[in-house]
Amino acid sequence: MRQALHIFKKDFRYSRYEITLVVLFAMACAATHLRGPHGAFNEPWLPEIFWFIGVAFLIGRLVLAEAITGDRQFWITRPYRWKCLLAAKLLFIVVFVNLPVLLAHLAILLIDGFPLVSSIPGLLWSQVLLFAFSLPFVAFATLSSVKPFQLILLACAAGVWLLMTSTNVGPLSGVAWLSGSIAFAALCATAVSILFLQYKSRRTVFSRWLAAGGVAVSAFVLGAMPWPLAFALQSHLSGQDALGSSIQIALGHTPEERFWQIQMKPKVALHFPISVQGVPGGTEAQPDALAVSLQSSDGRTTQLEAQDCQSLKRGSLSASAATITAVCFADPSFFNAQHGRPVTLRASLYFTLFGNAQSQTIPLSEEPSNAPDGLQCYTDMVRAEWDVYCRAAFRWPARLVYAKLGRTNANSFTQFVSYSPFPANLNIDPVETRWASAYASGPPPTVRDVTIVVEEPLAHLRRDFEAQGVRLDEFAYPSVRVGPAPIDVIR
Repeated sequence: MRQALHIFKKDFRYSRYEITLVVLFAMACAATHLRGPHGAFNEPWLPEIFWFIGVAFLIGRLVLAEAITGDRQFWITRPYRWKCLLAAKLLFIVVFVNLPVLLAHLAILLIDGFPLVSSIPGLLWSQVLLFAFSLPFVAFATLSSVKPFQLILLACAAGVWLLMTSTNVGPLSGVAWLSGSIAFAALCATAVSILFLQYKSRRTVFSRWLAAGGVAVSAFVLGAMPWPLAFALQSHLSGQDALGSSIQIALGHTPEERFWQIQMKPKVALHFPISVQGVPGGTEAQPDALAVSLQSSDGRTTQLEAQDCQSLKRGSLSASAATITAVCFADPSFFNAQHGRPVTLRASLYFTLFGNAQSQTIPLSEEPSNAPDGLQCYTDMVRAEWDVYCRAAFRWPARLVYAKLGRTNANSFTQFVSYSPFPANLNIDPVETRWASAYASGPPPTVRDVTIVVEEPLAHLRRDFEAQGVRLDEFAYPSVRVGPAPIDVIR
């Protein structure tokens, strides 16, 4: 332990300027968040970028102070034990990378008024993620002894940072955490193996091949993991498939009302209304993704994947029935070839049942008030007095959150949420703020309070259905068709 502390003190003197910059950038991230009212939408992206660059070069300078590769380094003539050397480097990461971010998070949570006790799981998990985020940088820095390697380290850091901080939106964003978590776990396992091999026996050639393999596996899992497999894993984790046994899915009729739709030329926009019957009482079905296969009478087929059907909206018909409207963009050559001809439609709808609703009515004021599931909600009298903002510490909860003003329709803060069970994401700014427009429809409300409704995911389900004799002309959007949006659609 004494030797590890000796190396730690030496590294502190050696890297004191880089340490100062990293600490200042962490403080700047906290100051950027707190500069505006309630920190709403004050994204500290510029301080985060500089903090990220500073951390990458700090780790590179730290490891290369005792470069592992080669046999002419001065430090290998010293009586350094590899365990003490590695412990000193990891202690340095904890003190000068983790600790400044921890203090910044604490300052933001206390000033914003979040309960500290309930924030402890997110606070600790964010520190675990931050430390794990640093391990690949430390490991890759042990594979070279030249200073320009810091540029390679920076590129690797950029990839890991994008992996951990990218926000997935749209269909299947709820299950994207699975591929990201598996890829990051593979990268961290590779990093731990490299650190052990390098500091114990300095097996650089083998470690370089191991690094290449680990990066390749992580990239493959992140980019090539089939989304049906990810959804199947998510469904298995929920373990409540029987909850939706009464649900029946079928292709509905073409609705009379149309509304504006952004065109993706040269593709053809097809509007598919999907009827959902037999929804269990006290729950609602929220679409996650839709995959469609169209087959003509002559056997020609075209596939519409989830990426082609990203516009999914849900409208309630009754307590046990709903309509899901999907807009898919199809190949124009197939559409033109089947003009006026019947085709067979086979589709798979991936959806989640939400229930166990909790609600709380709070004053609609500029002062944030505590709401269910750790949320704080308020309004902005300057921007729009009826708009509702809610913020959460460390991550938006894996819940559907609605704001209801008086007798107006409830309006969702977001259609797609992440189903990740982890209490935090890797972000320097620990507070995430989302917005719901004043009211979904109807006349302006005359109340001064808002009801926040929160529903948790109960089961993740897949239903396959088929429709024969479908004429695509009936479901195609013309170039411009104007009409009011369905009032019962929750955006």
